[in-house]
Amino acid sequence: MDVLYHYLRRHGACLSSDLAKWLIDKQGISAEAARKQISRRDEQIKCLDSLKFPRNEKFLYLKQDYGSPTRFWWQLTEALKRSNSSYGFALDAIRARGGIIPEAHFYIASGSPLEQKKHISASVIIERLVEAGLIHRIEVSEIGNCLSLSKEAEYLELPIADMRAR
Repeated sequence: MDVLYHYLRRHGACLSSDLAKWLIDKQGISAEAARKQISRRDEQIKCLDSLKFPRNEKFLYLKQDYGSPTRFWWQLTEALKRSNSSYGFALDAIRARGGIIPEAHFYIASGSPLEQKKHISASVIIERLVEAGLIHRIEVSEIGNCLSLSKEAEYLELPIADMRAR
C-alpha cells in the first residue's frame, strides 16, 4: 500500500502541506518529490476541491473516511480554522449544535457578517457549503428551513429533538 494512504489511515484527513511536510521530514524526500507524490496519489485518497485554502493547499482524505465525525469533520473544521477561514467557524457552529441548526440562527451562530466589505457574507458561506455538499438544506416541521451536516433522516432524529427543545 501507498505511504500516503498509510499516513491518512493513521492520522486522518489533512492539508496537502501537512502531508508534504511529513514526507520531507520523515521520508527524507525533496519538497518537489513530495508535491509530485501527493499529486499522483492513489484513487482511494480524495481531495476536497470545492473549498479553497491558502497557497493552493488541498484537503486530502480517504474515501472511506468521508463524513466521519473525527477523521473527516473534525479534521476539516480544524484545517479551515487554522487557515482562518469563515467556513471552518461556520461548520463548527453547526457541529456544536448537534449537526443541525435553523437557517435563521446560522447567521448569528456562524459569526459571519450579513454584508461587509472584504468579508464573506453568511449567505455566501451557506451557498458555497451547500454546493460543496458539506451541508444540506432540509425542511423541519414546526421549525422551517434548517442547515444540516447530514441529510439522512435516521441521523437527524435525535439532533432535531434537541433543537426543538432549545
